[in-house]
Amino acid sequence: MARVNTLQYGASGTLLGAAGTLALVTGFNNSATLRYFQLFDSLAPAPGAVPVQSFIVRPSANFSFAPSAQLAPFGTACTWRVSSTPNTLTAAAENFLVHGEAQSQ
Repeated sequence: MARVNTLQYGASGTLLGAAGTLALVTGFNNSATLRYFQLFDSLAPAPGAVPVQSFIVRPSANFSFAPSAQLAPFGTACTWRVSSTPNTLTAAAENFLVHGEAQSQ
């Protein structure tokens, strides 16, 4: 197992390119719009995909998420997307600055 540390800027990204365990995600919503930060157990979630976790991020605000033991393991990969809807992926163009810490298997 290797420790993975990522720093990304955009509307989507990959925290783990293969199976692993997510430890922490922090970031910043760099827009003036309320958006949802979503985590997926998939390399390429399609529009309408249901996230493993979704939470609201206020405009121009920091966020931090340390998953519980039930949410931490990702069997395929761990990707993130910015969405305009809370329960399914509706891709949004706003950019987030995202830092992730994880363990690959």
